[in-house]
Amino acid sequence: MPEGRAAAAGYLRLAERIKEHIRTKGLAVGDRLPERRQLQENFSSTAGMTRQALDHLKYEGIIEGEQGRGGYTIIRIPGEPDPATADLAALRRLVAALRNEVRRLAGEVAELHRELRGRRA
Repeated sequence: MPEGRAAAAGYLRLAERIKEHIRTKGLAVGDRLPERRQLQENFSSTAGMTRQALDHLKYEGIIEGEQGRGGYTIIRIPGEPDPATADLAALRRLVAALRNEVRRLAGEVAELHRELRGRRA
């Protein structure tokens, strides 16, 4: 494997190990991860690889925050659905239902117009 791919695979594996740590330790939304230095020690990783893994977890929407500003806070438990995605799916279903209702009502209005025209004639 070329060196660049090995490094990429390394930080992704580390990110998966941190996600597993979150799940197995029973951490919850709002809990804090250990400091980056502690994560490096716990997972025997380099500073750069740990930083990349944490950046990846931020990108995935699992954690937020920055080192030096109080560490990292868990904002979504790995493996659980992203609430924003779930909300978007629910909104799309609602919009589809509303469109169907508008079409149904438009059909009823058209039918009433035809009836009224027939009565006038």
